[in-house]
Amino acid sequence: MLAAGASSRFGGDKLLAVVGDKPIARHAFQGLAAGVRDGPIVVVARPDAAALKAALAGWEYCVWAENPDADSGMASSLQAGLAALPADCDAAFIALADMPLVSVQTYKALASALRPGDYAAIPVYQGRRGNPVLLARALFSSVSRLSGDVGAKALLAAHAERVRDVMVDDRGICADVDTRSDLASVLKANIVGGE
Repeated sequence: MLAAGASSRFGGDKLLAVVGDKPIARHAFQGLAAGVRDGPIVVVARPDAAALKAALAGWEYCVWAENPDADSGMASSLQAGLAALPADCDAAFIALADMPLVSVQTYKALASALRPGDYAAIPVYQGRRGNPVLLARALFSSVSRLSGDVGAKALLAAHAERVRDVMVDDRGICADVDTRSDLASVLKANIVGGE
């Protein structure tokens, strides 16, 4: 789970903004934890993430990966997260800590859809791709060569024939919180991923 962003457009730490009775990051983590259940959840954070760690306290299988280069962009966070995974990990969800509405069913649908030979499974809601992405180990080494503020999108586009689109009934895959306006939309939704 990527949680090392700067929250520059939000004006404060968006991951600690409260939805219902919990911070956004805890909602996002709960959805991921309920949907995965078979392996550690690596949370990539900045070195000064004491408040975030407190917000996610109590999860035995939460592994923290510090990214001192977080300001260089998303690539370094992806690399830090993948490097912290067990060697026998065949695939990993790339989940975003600012997406609290992703349903447990979406994680399960992606896990069920990924087949041998696939590079990734991506959720699609009403014709629009979203997050999280289930990334196969076959692409891990390619991700390790990325740099700057890029994710795996270009890699997936280059191997489109090995990427599986998974249709889901989950608007949460397209709902991230970058601004106060986004937060207001999430608060109106009344549906949170881990609930």
